[in-house]
Amino acid sequence: MIGVTRELSSPGLQEHISECSTDQLEQFELQSAFSASTYRNAKRRLKNAERFSLLVEASYLAVHALFCGGVPVPDVVKIKYGLSYTAGPAASDFSSDTRDILLYELLTDVLEIVVEQLDFGRASNASRGLWSLPGVFAHAASTGESIENYKQAAHHIFDVADALSGPAIRRCIDKLDQWDIRRMFDAINPSLLEYVLESGAITQPVRVAYDLVDIDCLGTEPFDGVFTTSDGRWRFASLSFVDAEFEFAFGLRLLKSESQRAAELQNLLRALRSMVDVELFFADRGFDAVRDFEVCRTFVPNRWAIHAQETSGSTALDSDYAKLKSNLEPGQTAVISDAGSEQLEPPVQLLGHSGSIDPYRAFWAGIRLPDDAEETDRRIRQLNSQYDQRGKIETQFRLTKNRFDVSTDSRDPNRKLFYYNMSTLFYNLYEIANTVPSPKRGAELDVKQTELLEAIQVISFGGPTRSKAYQYLQPDS
Repeated sequence: MIGVTRELSSPGLQEHISECSTDQLEQFELQSAFSASTYRNAKRRLKNAERFSLLVEASYLAVHALFCGGVPVPDVVKIKYGLSYTAGPAASDFSSDTRDILLYELLTDVLEIVVEQLDFGRASNASRGLWSLPGVFAHAASTGESIENYKQAAHHIFDVADALSGPAIRRCIDKLDQWDIRRMFDAINPSLLEYVLESGAITQPVRVAYDLVDIDCLGTEPFDGVFTTSDGRWRFASLSFVDAEFEFAFGLRLLKSESQRAAELQNLLRALRSMVDVELFFADRGFDAVRDFEVCRTFVPNRWAIHAQETSGSTALDSDYAKLKSNLEPGQTAVISDAGSEQLEPPVQLLGHSGSIDPYRAFWAGIRLPDDAEETDRRIRQLNSQYDQRGKIETQFRLTKNRFDVSTDSRDPNRKLFYYNMSTLFYNLYEIANTVPSPKRGAELDVKQTELLEAIQVISFGGPTRSKAYQYLQPDS
């Protein structure tokens, strides 16, 4: 049935059936595979009787029923015919309980990865306690309450008796220095990315972006302001996927100043390039220092573009920008191939695009341009369109600061680093849940942000009001 549904060729069907014994075939009123013509003739007879389309439709309905009933396709069948669960029905076709099973299975997999990497007082915190940690912060993000108050609100719904308390979590964080926290999440995020890559849900090469985000600095603890901006906010840097198939925050850094951004970008790109191939790297206005360009050349050669600004503070850059703009007609493109400051050797490209309606846009870039003028014009227009994907990192910042904010602020840099990493972790889990099919039953999910946070709490805490779907997944069910 699966073969017919996937338009398997008659020889392929004949080959499969030939592996069955005569007794097995007779159970289904089939004949032994004397030749492929047996099946071609049967198909012809069905077509002549205008019944073959009914067979295909019935096969699809049967396979669809298997998916809806939660019955997985055997691995041997998947491998033999190159089947993929992504070709199955959408999660919206499932009943709510069955759909919850799909979501819980996926989130259980990824939360296990998270818990395995938690260096969080493991010697004194039992495994059950560590499993509760994502649930504590998910409850804070879901309700808008600090982790200090979650037990009082959550015990009516979940079994939080063995869960870590808010003060215990704070004490554990205070025992970690900034490098410990960085190492922890630098292990979690690549492990999650590896899970996504192994699922086959995304293809390479990928598009990535690097940008800074400022977060309000609240809380009551005394602090020296070392990690804050001139207006008293935390400054984070993020290297993130902004691909058409997948959005994901690969690495997060708390900066003392903008002068650290290039060094941190270098470290993050080195780690990322060890896992995936990069098609294009994007950065917004302001990333136009010599060191920014050098890092791009080293780690993403011929694959980078930085939005140029008219006034950068560099005489050489500003002069090149003015020259490009004066040469650019509306609806046209332009190139300065030897732009940049004197410290840059060789020079960088400055590419300009001005649509008949679109605003003027220029890029400091390192990309391969064709020799043909028309092809160069086409490539710059394509780059201008591709750069629009960079805006996805702004969506990440908006969600982590709002919907996935863990509602627990601090003026302590280590605590803030941990808290914002947790917000970013929820963003990553949200993107994974909407990208990777359910690992056992294969349906693709369309998960809302509130639904994700609720499911994380169910998995982290459990009962007493566990859903039927979650009880179904328990070993003793």
